[in-house]
Amino acid sequence: LIAEQVASLRRARAERDREAERASALAERLARAEREGEPIVALKDGSRTHRVAESDILYVRAADDYCDVALKDGRTLLVTANLARLLAALPERIVRVHKSYAVNRAHVVAIGPRPGGGRLLTLSEGSAVPVGRSYEPAVAGWTQ
Repeated sequence: LIAEQVASLRRARAERDREAERASALAERLARAEREGEPIVALKDGSRTHRVAESDILYVRAADDYCDVALKDGRTLLVTANLARLLAALPERIVRVHKSYAVNRAHVVAIGPRPGGGRLLTLSEGSAVPVGRSYEPAVAGWTQ
């Protein structure tokens, strides 16, 4: 029983240390972005406000009156704003490409056909975002 408790405490301590390292890395990334003059975006997630560098945002997906904001480090923030209101507050590099999606143009690496018709954007970390028919002319002009 004592050995199980010791093992449990070690796992908890290791998890706490990993979270502290992650928080430190995020703080350093934000400080570096501020030094380089990169826009910093404040994203409200319930009662918390997350400060995120513009280049860390991959895409935004609408979810009713909320938005899921996918970040480069793998996190997804649930922001308490609809897509139109959130896009009005974000830098111009975040562009709407579908009624439910907006992408950071800096992370678009490929534009290709979507099975069943339409276009599909491939982002730098591998995710795929659909392009709405009404947004295809604007996306077609993007260079890879």
